[in-house]
Amino acid sequence: MSGICPHYEAATELLGRRWTGLILTALIENPSRFSEIGVGVDGISDRMLSQRLAELEDLGLVERKVDAEKRPVLVEYVATQMARELSPVSAALQEWAEKWMPGRWSPGMRGTPGCHCVAAPRSTPGKMLSSPHL
Repeated sequence: MSGICPHYEAATELLGRRWTGLILTALIENPSRFSEIGVGVDGISDRMLSQRLAELEDLGLVERKVDAEKRPVLVEYVATQMARELSPVSAALQEWAEKWMPGRWSPGMRGTPGCHCVAAPRSTPGKMLSSPHL
């Protein structure tokens, strides 16, 4: 027995999957359409985004809302209460990263709204910071 709680292990396995934390953080901040998430999470392919959103929906972290009354049909992804309760975890991770990882970003990386770290100027508004180190 490792002494690590299986619930904690499952949570870190889920949140540690590539792109998952960035998608959840984006949706906790604002409900978004598929294309908006794709623009905000820099570097994710449409296929991977679709896969991660389906996984998060199956787990109850994301809700897919369809407004068929609008033309074209409006589909938005919304963070559920379960996902929104991760907000303090996300904020703590952001604070930790700003304190302990400021020199680990490559020169071309862009900062994000609300990010207090020093980064290269952004070329595209709304892009989220991603790093191979996280």
